[in-house]
Amino acid sequence: MKSEIRNPASPAGGPKSEKKWIVAERTDPDLIKHLLKLRGVEDQEIFLNPDFVSQQHDPFLMKGMRQAVDRLIEAAHKQEVIGVFADYDTDGTPGAALLLDGLRQLGLQTAVYIPTRSEGYGLSEQGLVALKAANAGVVITIDLGITANHEAEMAVTLGLDLIITDHHLVQPERYPKRAYAVINPKQADCPYPFKDLCGGGIAWKLLSAFLTQIEEFDPTLLQGRNPESIRRWALDLAAISTVCDMMPLVGENRLLAHYGLQVLRQTRRPGLKALFRLARVDPERIGAGTIGFQIGPRINAPTRLAAEAYSSETVPGPQASLALGLLVTSSVTEADFLADQLEQYNLSRQEQLEAVYQQAEARVVAEGLMNRKLIMLAGADWPTGLVGLVAGRLMQKFGRPTIVLSLQGEEAVGSARSIDGFHLLEALSHVGQNLKRFGGHARAAGLTIERQHLELIYDQLQSLADDRLSDEQLGPRLLIEAEIEAPDVTSATAALLSHLGPHGIGNPRPLFLLTAVRVLEVRVLGTLGQHRKLRLQIFGAKAPISGIAFSWQGEADVFKVGQTVDLACYLDEHTWNGHTSTQLEVVDARLHG
Repeated sequence: MKSEIRNPASPAGGPKSEKKWIVAERTDPDLIKHLLKLRGVEDQEIFLNPDFVSQQHDPFLMKGMRQAVDRLIEAAHKQEVIGVFADYDTDGTPGAALLLDGLRQLGLQTAVYIPTRSEGYGLSEQGLVALKAANAGVVITIDLGITANHEAEMAVTLGLDLIITDHHLVQPERYPKRAYAVINPKQADCPYPFKDLCGGGIAWKLLSAFLTQIEEFDPTLLQGRNPESIRRWALDLAAISTVCDMMPLVGENRLLAHYGLQVLRQTRRPGLKALFRLARVDPERIGAGTIGFQIGPRINAPTRLAAEAYSSETVPGPQASLALGLLVTSSVTEADFLADQLEQYNLSRQEQLEAVYQQAEARVVAEGLMNRKLIMLAGADWPTGLVGLVAGRLMQKFGRPTIVLSLQGEEAVGSARSIDGFHLLEALSHVGQNLKRFGGHARAAGLTIERQHLELIYDQLQSLADDRLSDEQLGPRLLIEAEIEAPDVTSATAALLSHLGPHGIGNPRPLFLLTAVRVLEVRVLGTLGQHRKLRLQIFGAKAPISGIAFSWQGEADVFKVGQTVDLACYLDEHTWNGHTSTQLEVVDARLHG
């Protein structure tokens, strides 16, 4: 049960919050038990203390895994070149890197092809031809290929054995029937018990299965290497893929993220170490948020801005990307160079993203699109690599499914982001006869439309949204998991909460409601004055507590010394200069009463 707090205007015409606060009713006096019940956790011990060995599923339960592993062992004996064709995003690229690194540690010959964004998403004839020219006999896809029926036929023509690894939804009419093996737990007849692995997660399972088979039946191929060490040290990249592709952090995904973060904090990869230095990331304090907001955006920045392909002697061609080069290089010099390149692209991405977002937001308001149940708009000069980020921000601000497109000649290429209750891929499938290309998930998708069909598609999708979404489902909202009081705001509680992580989709960071909090002090921080540092007095507490409101988007004058406010906030342990204290991270606020 949840109660909704609509935020009416405060007395005397004071500030009001634009967001709806949805507060969950308490299910248990014990805060941690309450939070676990909200997450549907049945075995609290397993959730709070995940075990790397016992909680993994056998990778050979996955349909196609046995055929794929047998073919890779054959390739190893024949000393064939193993080709890898991966998506250019922060799921496919880390997945490719972990597989390539594992194969190369065994002395196997590899060749990689990462398409540029300008080439478009998906398996391509161009890439297959390039891998064939690099003498590949078998090609493994990472995070793509489940709809590549035509390209699978082409692979047969070229004399390539194609192994598809993908996690996107299966479309029977586009299924790659001629592929040598297809590994995707979403196949209807796949018995694998966990269906929500990302592309990099499946790549890690393939590597794990390959190493298991070698260790058991052909240990000479290990060349003295420890297979468990190879598996474990690859978890840093599996965690990056899992978090960046916004997979639900439950089941095996939680396991990969939990142990992957441990490996990431002590990664051996020169590229990641160089990236940490430039991004001012403290390795010991890396969490899922660090991946999502600091590491992932930098890895993804070059492809978002349509960077050219990258190649060097340390990257197994024929065509890689700056990000892949960073993740697989063993050269400290190359790592420093590539990390600097990614940092520069990321700075440019931030600037361009803000400019496009401001244009898009202004148009939503000017055209009244925030009053429709679905937002869709297109711009002539918007980079295709940024429209997905813009769609995500608009969706968060206005609380509606949002599609943002870049106009390119006679086409519009774009991305969509959605809210609960509106399944994007199902909606796009419903209008698919008028789309040139589309694919994705329930909450995120990509699509290409002929410009002449833009209005038709918008009308059709708007009609679907009108049918499927109620007014109550729309609008920006905060899902608050519990109201807490002064006795809950302790370092002991913050320490217990830390065991609920890593946080993400399916396992959100717990957001709390604190009422009647007195503002004692306010400081404006940040080069643009975008942050608020607070000193607060919680009703019933003996001592004040510090608070921080990052990139404050709420009412400008809600924080005034002497005012009493209600807060939607996180409870954290904050460390500064070796001193750890409890801190509130404020997400939203309103005047009390």
